[in-house]
Amino acid sequence: MRKRLPSTNALRAFETIMKRKSVKDAADEIFLTPQAVRYQIKMLEELIGCELFIRNGNRLEPTFKATELFGYITQCLDTLEEGLTAVDKDSNKLYLHVSPYYANHILIPRLHSFTEQHPHIDLRISIGAENTDFDTKDIDIAIQWGYGKWSGFQAYPLMDDHKVIAATPDLLQKHPIKSASDLMTHRLISPWVRNTLWLDIFDMLEVDQATLAEEFLYLHDNEAILKATLSGMGVGLVSRPEAIDAITAGDLVAPLGADLLGLLPYHKTPKFYLIRQNNKEESPLVKHFTRWAKRKLKIAEE
Repeated sequence: MRKRLPSTNALRAFETIMKRKSVKDAADEIFLTPQAVRYQIKMLEELIGCELFIRNGNRLEPTFKATELFGYITQCLDTLEEGLTAVDKDSNKLYLHVSPYYANHILIPRLHSFTEQHPHIDLRISIGAENTDFDTKDIDIAIQWGYGKWSGFQAYPLMDDHKVIAATPDLLQKHPIKSASDLMTHRLISPWVRNTLWLDIFDMLEVDQATLAEEFLYLHDNEAILKATLSGMGVGLVSRPEAIDAITAGDLVAPLGADLLGLLPYHKTPKFYLIRQNNKEESPLVKHFTRWAKRKLKIAEE
């Protein structure tokens, strides 16, 4: 005879609290009230006969038993959802909308480890830098570039996008950049998606935007910014990996240092976020992709 098992609601509440370390955050993620989450944990503790969490200020600290149990419960829930997905053909549809840089450099090179687990998946990926409308395009999950503030959505950081201020050697020979104020004599190239990067840089370097000699050049994605910078059209904000490659090859120069923008505050550093709608019932496949992405695609430090 099997031992009496807890409800899946109790297991989900436990797993989410272990990850989030907060009843409120856990409740938001699994669409329950904090009171309901506490009740599920209480029922689980009564069933197994031991305490699982100790409150430490506003945080919950797991006991040794909770830490020991966590891996088993996560594996159990993963296996259950994969089984449900396998027998439900309608739930094998997954529509993603992903920023170009992240799609080409991070997601697609790693995606085989997810599709191998779902050989019959109906997977559709649209690629675009613009923020998208979930409702009209029937999108399940988006991975977008920004600062994490989308009204009505949960946003989970996957990767920091540190930029490098870069220009060609020829451009800098004609118009050198020896100090921050010299930036203002150049055309500055910026991502088109709404952002405050150059303004935050001006604040950090204590230069006056009013002294900027030319209008910004706005381009859609990092590849376009890189090509425009390499062609000598102006001083670009190039994503760090590509900037370092171009600097190493001698095609670009970082006149103020390749590590300068690492000094921007965390909340002013744009990131790629996994975005899901609040209060939307999601299929097991969507939930599984979300967990997979947080394990396999997360590069940023929270």
